[in-house]
Amino acid sequence: MKPGFFFTAISACLTFTFSICQAGERFGAGLLFSEKDLPAVTANLETPVLADYWKSLLNAKWDEDSSFLDTLRPGPQCNGIGQTEEILRREAFVYAVTGDKARALRAMKALDRLLEFPRWDVFYDSEGRTLGVDLGTHATMSAAYAFDWLYPVLDETKRSLLVKAIAEKGCEACFHTLNDLRYPEGRTDWRADHYDLDLSRWPYILDKTNIKGLMIGGLGMGALALLGRDSRAPRFLEMAEFSARRFLELYRADGFYPEGSGYWEYSSTSVYPFLFALRRITGKDLTDQANLRGATESWLALQMPYDRHPRGVVNFGDNGREIVSSPVFFIASTFRDGLAQWAGEKFCRHHDLHSFIFYDHSLNPEPPVQALNYKLPGRAWLVARTGLEPQDIVVAMRSGGPFNHEHSDRNSLILKAYGEVLLFDVLHPSYNRHDPTWQLRWTSGHNCVLIDGRGMLYHDGSEGTNKSADSSSVLAEGQREGYFFWTSDATPAYALADPDVRSVTRTVVAALQVPCLVVLDKVEKKRYGSSVSTLWQVDNSDGKGGMETSNDGFTITRPGAHLAAGVAGSSPVRFSAQFHAVPGREKEFPYIEAAIETKETTQTLVTAMVPFPAGKEKPLVQIRPLTPDGKGWLVRIRNGELSWKMKVSDDSARVPRFEVVK
Repeated sequence: MKPGFFFTAISACLTFTFSICQAGERFGAGLLFSEKDLPAVTANLETPVLADYWKSLLNAKWDEDSSFLDTLRPGPQCNGIGQTEEILRREAFVYAVTGDKARALRAMKALDRLLEFPRWDVFYDSEGRTLGVDLGTHATMSAAYAFDWLYPVLDETKRSLLVKAIAEKGCEACFHTLNDLRYPEGRTDWRADHYDLDLSRWPYILDKTNIKGLMIGGLGMGALALLGRDSRAPRFLEMAEFSARRFLELYRADGFYPEGSGYWEYSSTSVYPFLFALRRITGKDLTDQANLRGATESWLALQMPYDRHPRGVVNFGDNGREIVSSPVFFIASTFRDGLAQWAGEKFCRHHDLHSFIFYDHSLNPEPPVQALNYKLPGRAWLVARTGLEPQDIVVAMRSGGPFNHEHSDRNSLILKAYGEVLLFDVLHPSYNRHDPTWQLRWTSGHNCVLIDGRGMLYHDGSEGTNKSADSSSVLAEGQREGYFFWTSDATPAYALADPDVRSVTRTVVAALQVPCLVVLDKVEKKRYGSSVSTLWQVDNSDGKGGMETSNDGFTITRPGAHLAAGVAGSSPVRFSAQFHAVPGREKEFPYIEAAIETKETTQTLVTAMVPFPAGKEKPLVQIRPLTPDGKGWLVRIRNGELSWKMKVSDDSARVPRFEVVK
């Protein structure tokens, strides 16, 4: 047992032996709390962190919900099932913690409609078995909670109907899905009538994605609710436990979840409640199967608040949305982790019902000692920062291997400074490969290198947003007095698209107190010369981004901050301001291209950038040749009273060398 281990303020009262609730008992299964735990749960309702969310539950627009339920026509396409189970979960919880019979009646109305659905998910196989993939997993959790929280108002007939539905419409479907993930060989027959996707490899693909977490939560909670009531419950529970252990193996050693923070949250809001309930009811503790404390620190390291998005995050791939608090509060209370408590209170303004269970208001928040100024989550995403406030500076680069919800973006950079994103990564392009914004997933939609106008190899989207084959790795990284540096090798990713590629590396030197950023890109081909360019994306999502080019660099503008850049190369560099060709949105996605058009087998580009607040004097950014053969440069930067000098030399090595000049 971990030192100081407990599950929230109510953990001292938790019972880890299972007993079937008798008639007249307050809860049907005690999945997350029982009657003796209610004082601790209700105390959280009025805490400053959760009070507004609690008020939103009390003031839910029942007239609208009731009208929705009245007009709902439950059918096999499951239209409306998501909203139905959300109403059920909310109203059942409010009844459970207040005893308000009016809320119980609301919940019963939603429950009746949920039970009318002939199935709870739209996926099925060639044998006609429903597969619990998304909608059905949430519905199963909500049904299990309804059995638990509405137990006193359910007559024996309704209890039997609900138990049967949890088992057959919920758990069996989730079990079939997880069984196919566990034994995927030959399972190429998944189907969903409304999906324009090839699902034949989904048993392999989903085994390593956040969606598996939903299946675990649905099956696990359903199984725990069925213990002692359905003979299939032990089989269901074994599958949920096995799958949870396998799923937690996806976390890297430092706790980083490789799909990114948004998808960590999406899976965790199902997996973590199951872990909580599993320990509560059976005594089995799976929280040591992954570095969950590190998961919170990795999420915190990716925070990127700025003026337009105070809860913004580093948004490589499909990331970008802020998370609800319950996964962070689960980790805080489980491990007595003051940093997680601080992070949840500071950065999570959205909550779910589990937040009331996991939040321990007695735990003292502890801010990070050094604001996580330099982190390498999973040794894949590199992040340097001056702090965690909107005006602070964040530099991030994407390296590492492939994973679900990624883009074709190895070695891409993001820069945020003075409340603005100055090197932009488009927020969440469409999942739909037919949508014109799908192209923004390609290398050309990122702050990357192109070789002869081409980037890395990306899939066609016919299977969804699954991983590609792209890969890169960190060759070197570290901190020195006054700066951070790292080098990432994206050769494998570019070589998939062009087998003649010998090497593609990017070195970043970040002196954040100046502040300035120097980027060294080197491309080597085996036989054929190529033109090489770097792309720099502009945030124009609100129509307020601007860009200008000159003979030796470019400027990116936002209302609150600007970016001054100088560029030099092994051959002359040409600059152009362009827009991605997205029909109907032609001026929405601007970018600057700095290109060496001379075709050589080895090309190097040196880019020096300085962010500065709008209204301040534009910094001096100069890059001068040190040798006549284009293999050495001196970078000089002056930003007010601060200055920076760096020598760059480029010889036969794959990575240019640099020396900071005092």
